Amino acid sequence: NWRYTGTNGHMQVAGIARKLTYQPAAGIATDELGYGANFTGSWHPWASLMGCTNTANRSPVEKSRFLGQYATGRGINRYLQDVNGLGLDATFDAANGLQPIPSTGWFLSYENWWTQKWISVFSYGESNSDLTATLPGNTYKAATYLSANLIWLPVERMGVGMEYLYGTRENKDGQSGEADRVQMSFQYKF
Repeated sequence: NWRYTGTNGHMQVAGIARKLTYQPAAGIATDELGYGANFTGSWHPWASLMGCTNTANRSPVEKSRFLGQYATGRGINRYLQDVNGLGLDATFDAANGLQPIPSTGWFLSYENWWTQKWISVFSYGESNSDLTATLPGNTYKAATYLSANLIWLPVERMGVGMEYLYGTRENKDGQSGEADRVQMSFQYKF
């Protein structure tokens, strides 16, 4: 992990190497290397243009920022949000042995501070897994999502918000679907 933090943003590069193992009911376990890279960043464009160097007492427009992340690798699906928990880090078959699954995920967001008490975040992201022939046709392959919200911060450490999300999913066999969702939330940080 390497991180650079400046007055108006940050850049970070991180990597992972992990051991993936297939243990048959009888016989010797098979190991493969899983690996990946992750790139993140943030940038306060209006603070940069205004020459703001004070990070403690920024105006709402100076707090507004872009955020982004890009992750890619083989055998790292457990670390991608949409695919986490689906068990899609690797596949095994007698002909090919244990094979880490290549995958990529990314997002770009804009966080807009309307006032000191009102904020919105607009995001778009995608994820994609390069699946092998051994997996069933209804296995997750790719997804996109789009979200927008409005959050009210009435007191310190408390937020109340409403969010709209739109997403698509594509399976290995080409079947696809889409969904809309509206949700409300309340958060208090103890």
